[in-house]
Amino acid sequence: MNKHKQKSVTWITVRGLFLLIVIFVVIISFAVIKNKHPAIARVLSSEAIMATVPVRHEYCDLIPMPGPLKPEHLDIIRPTSETCTPYLLYEMLLKPPRLYGGAAYRSCTEVFTYEHRIVGYDVVYKINNTVGKVRINYNPGDAMPVDNTGRLIILPGLSNGK
Repeated sequence: MNKHKQKSVTWITVRGLFLLIVIFVVIISFAVIKNKHPAIARVLSSEAIMATVPVRHEYCDLIPMPGPLKPEHLDIIRPTSETCTPYLLYEMLLKPPRLYGGAAYRSCTEVFTYEHRIVGYDVVYKINNTVGKVRINYNPGDAMPVDNTGRLIILPGLSNGK
């Protein structure tokens, strides 16, 4: 009787293992059949689109406006107050201006220059036997990603920069 129980346990184990393998093979085959679309599209050609675009430049000058000039602000020893005035004028004219708590005036000039830049790419691609054309804002290289339905995945966040 003990041998009979051992045979039935072994038979159930082998049968369960076989059933598990069959289920595993079926799941894998469905996954392969479902995902039969190519993962990438082959890029046949990529042509850069050039355009002349205005580029804004801003040139600014910061003009310091000195505050009230006092004899205490001088770096020299002053013997009398009458001789301070020429030294104050001398310091103000020959040295770079220092801010004594005064305001600053900002003068800006806008200049536009025109530069030739790449603004996009005309891409001819091939998925299986279908050839298509799309305009995108980045260089795709040799391949482009394709989703499960066989459509191109256009990456919107990429830009060609400068």
